[in-house]
Amino acid sequence: MTRALFERLLRWSQERDAALWVVTTGWHEVDPETAEDEPTRLFMRDAATFFRELGVPFADPSSRVSAQVRAAAEEYVIPGDSHPTEAAAALIAREVWPALSAELAVYCGVGDRCGD
Repeated sequence: MTRALFERLLRWSQERDAALWVVTTGWHEVDPETAEDEPTRLFMRDAATFFRELGVPFADPSSRVSAQVRAAAEEYVIPGDSHPTEAAAALIAREVWPALSAELAVYCGVGDRCGD
């Protein structure tokens, strides 16, 4: 079902001459006790190949995000909640920015898509 959703999003984007880029937060790898058969974990195993085959730029900073979060969970995880703190949001932004900026450079280098 997840694959069908992204295929539909890609068609929708193409019909509107819009770019589709997929970047995860990396947060899905933070909890080491998440079951191996959990739907997100299952999808993510082949996500890079799937998006490459679709021709959709994809980035997943999971390994970098989860390593930093595990090293300082008290700073990055809301106690008793497992959601990211404000510091974790900043960490995620730092980790996804290289992939986004690289895509922007490619995208903006074509025609005048990004203006002056």
